[in-house]
Amino acid sequence: MKDHYRWQLWYFTENVSKTVPKLVALQQAFPWPSDIIQVLDVDPVSLG
Repeated sequence: MKDHYRWQLWYFTENVSKTVPKLVALQQAFPWPSDIIQVLDVDPVSLG
């Protein structure tokens, strides 16, 4: 895929339901160029 990039950020938290609203607020507050697509995909997994 020429000139197409994909970045993934992994984060681990004890309670994803408290973290997601904060991430969404940050996501909406940051000005993204119109040609960039961002996706917040949450897959809660118990690692304990």
